[in-house]
Amino acid sequence: MYLLKELIQIVEVPPQAFSPQIHDYIFEKLKREMSTSLSARYGFIVAIQKVLSISEGIIRAGTGVAVFTVKFNAIIFHPFVGEVVDGTVDRVTKLGLYVSVGPCIVFIGKGLFPPDFTFQPDEYPQCYTHEDGSKLQSGSLVRLRIFNTTHLHGEIHCTGTMKEPYLGLLQDEGRLVETDEIETSF
Repeated sequence: MYLLKELIQIVEVPPQAFSPQIHDYIFEKLKREMSTSLSARYGFIVAIQKVLSISEGIIRAGTGVAVFTVKFNAIIFHPFVGEVVDGTVDRVTKLGLYVSVGPCIVFIGKGLFPPDFTFQPDEYPQCYTHEDGSKLQSGSLVRLRIFNTTHLHGEIHCTGTMKEPYLGLLQDEGRLVETDEIETSF
């Protein structure tokens, strides 16, 4: 899920930034541009750890802008298909749950969590309740398995399931739930 990855990026430096501290300027510009960005190939770049190397700059004719190739280590969030993760329920709808797992949203359709939960549209906030009294609601901590990922509009979207052993509700209104408390039927 979280990886340390070596990446390469082109950084442009305007002439007014040329100074003995140009490497500091490049590092700060790299952090501004790349931190919290989404790479379709690697995932969500959480942070730039350190710069490994900076090439000699090449000045573009007519503009005076110097172009540098920067090699750096970045901490990347990349959800993998089949990975089991913990997340917090953000939203509950009659179609299912939206769960935050790091910087991505995982949708779990109502057919993909234990059938013992029933939707309660009249309760505020809306939730799914179990016959033992536990609730799947906003703020609940859950464990799920990711089975699909997509990158759309600068965000990572995933689809998950809680319909497997040892997955499901972990925390209900501050109370930890034992995984064997909620029986799952398949």
